[in-house]
Amino acid sequence: MRIAFIFATIGIALETLLAAPAQAYPVNQIQLTVPFPAGGTTDVLARELGARLSKELDVTVIIQNRPGASATVGSQFVARAAPDGSQLLLGSTHHVINPTLQKSLPYDTKKDFTDIALVALVPNALVVNPDLPVRSVADLIKLAKEKPGTLNFGSPGVGSANHLAGELFKSMAGIDMMHVPYPGAAPAMANLIGGHIQVMFDSLPTVLANAEAGKLRILAVTNGERVSSLPDT
Repeated sequence: MRIAFIFATIGIALETLLAAPAQAYPVNQIQLTVPFPAGGTTDVLARELGARLSKELDVTVIIQNRPGASATVGSQFVARAAPDGSQLLLGSTHHVINPTLQKSLPYDTKKDFTDIALVALVPNALVVNPDLPVRSVADLIKLAKEKPGTLNFGSPGVGSANHLAGELFKSMAGIDMMHVPYPGAAPAMANLIGGHIQVMFDSLPTVLANAEAGKLRILAVTNGERVSSLPDT
């Protein structure tokens, strides 16, 4: 059995992970694999988690970004590693979604990994390029209906939570937008800011700074209630 961290999509709960004493972990170095490019929410969480693990367990923790194929490249790397606890995976919703969308994966999600802890729950936000003439979700739906198929929405890969959120939004709103998959959230966000795509669902911590800088506009959050950082959204 390999070890997997399951990162889902508000608050960090590391107590379970850090409960074991350092001497119970028979390794001198841990490699924490992030199956996405640097700069995204999972990567940021991994670096915070790695620093805390290193301090609590008194071991060196190395963060490795191994993006590609909707996170299967990084997941496969960990699945094939020796089951000694030195190789960890900080996964996200892809870990659950991929087996339902792909007929054949190079690993068995249930047999090749051991889930350790839920690290974080992060709401997504619906964001648009600020040049898009919309100020609300209603405006976006109206524009998409007036110009069907002309708007593009990006995501960090087919089957990602961001992608499925976009498809669900399309279905519920009765609109047509073209999906543009990227190898990670960071390159997708760069293209959104650059105007190459117009719409995206991305994690709230990632979009806040860019929204405050005027580089994008937040229309809504996918939370069941308002978040304190966006009381008017």
